[in-house]
Amino acid sequence: MRLLTRQVPADQPLDLPKLVDTLQIDPENLSRALVKLSLEQLVTRRDDGNFVTTPITVEVTDRLFDARCVIQVGIADGYVQHIKDQQIAELRGLATTLAAIVAEDNPDLARFLGVSHRYHTAFVGLSGCDQLVDAYSRLGISGLWRNAIADRDWWNLFDISFHQDLTVALEQRSTDEVKRHIYHHNEHVKAMVRAIITDSGGEI
Repeated sequence: MRLLTRQVPADQPLDLPKLVDTLQIDPENLSRALVKLSLEQLVTRRDDGNFVTTPITVEVTDRLFDARCVIQVGIADGYVQHIKDQQIAELRGLATTLAAIVAEDNPDLARFLGVSHRYHTAFVGLSGCDQLVDAYSRLGISGLWRNAIADRDWWNLFDISFHQDLTVALEQRSTDEVKRHIYHHNEHVKAMVRAIITDSGGEI
């Protein structure tokens, strides 16, 4: 949370002994947490071994979302025609849950991001390839979102219809429609994050 709220300045080495003392955690647990955060691209390990918080710029976010888009378009080309009814049912259930979360009086961002991650992971999982699912997870999209929009009215920013529209296209086994929704969503989220980063002075 300290990283996500930028209580720790970007590009300054993390004081690990101080973090251990402040957070009252075991050094080994802190090391594991830093490895996980590095996978989410929230921290970077420098050549000297020090961890620093990673500034998030437009270039960083564009690369992340474009990488996700490439993975998802590849899934669309290779697997949409072979999708099973139970896989569609899983995706439909997750899309319905996401719509329900956003409709709540006080939408829970952590819950929304968790379900959204499950949706995208299930979509990539259509490939049956654990390595590809792992590659998607390592992009750290959920961590980026938590950092970028935690203090905003995020439910008014997201393209909420995307998951439902994509699921309908999957039900129709329409590869072209699936890809169209993926490309459109990619441009939408990149534009949204660009605006947030620009408003924040060029990095967050």
